[in-house]
Amino acid sequence: SSSYNLLSSVTALIQALPRELQDTKQYLENNRNYRLQYDSLTERLNNWVEEAQIKLRPLDSGIDFENLHSDLEDHKKYFSQESKLKELLHSIHDMANKIWASLAPKDQDKINHEQEFFTQLVKNTLNSANSRQSEFEQNLKLWKEYSEHLESVQAVLQDLCFEDMEKPSSLSSLKSSTAKIDVHMKKV
Repeated sequence: SSSYNLLSSVTALIQALPRELQDTKQYLENNRNYRLQYDSLTERLNNWVEEAQIKLRPLDSGIDFENLHSDLEDHKKYFSQESKLKELLHSIHDMANKIWASLAPKDQDKINHEQEFFTQLVKNTLNSANSRQSEFEQNLKLWKEYSEHLESVQAVLQDLCFEDMEKPSSLSSLKSSTAKIDVHMKKV
C-alpha cells in the first residue's frame, strides 16, 4: 500500500510538474518582457530629456534676432509634447508596477527612486522650457521694437535728404528749411 501511495504521488507530480514548469516559464518570460519594456521606455525618456537639454543650452554666439521667430516656433513645437511625456511617464510607472513583485527589496527601492527622479526631471525640463520660451518672446518683442524704430529713423533720414531741398537764398527760405528740419527732428 505504501508503494501504491508513493506511485500515486509520483504520478500526480509527473502530471502537475509540466504545468507548473510551464506556468513558471510563462511568469519568467512575462517579467523579462516587462523589464525590457521598462528599459525601452526609460531609454526613450532619457533620450528626449537629453535632446531637450541640448535645445535649452544658451547659445555661445548670442541671440540670432533674424531667425528668432522661427527659433521660437521650433521651440514651441518641440516642447508642446507635454501630454506625450506624461503618457510616457505613466507607461513607465505602469511597467514598474508590473515588475515590482518580481524585484528584490533593494531593486524595488531603486525603481521607486527612478520613478521620483524621472517625474522631477520632466518637471524641471518643462519649467526650463517655459523660461526659455519667455526669453524668446521677450527677445522677439525687443527685436520688433528695434525694427520699428529702425524703420522710423530710416524714413526720417529719407525725408531729410538735403539734395532735394533748395538752398536757402533768403531769410524766409532759411526759416522754411529750418522749420522742415525741426519737424523731422521731432519725429525722431
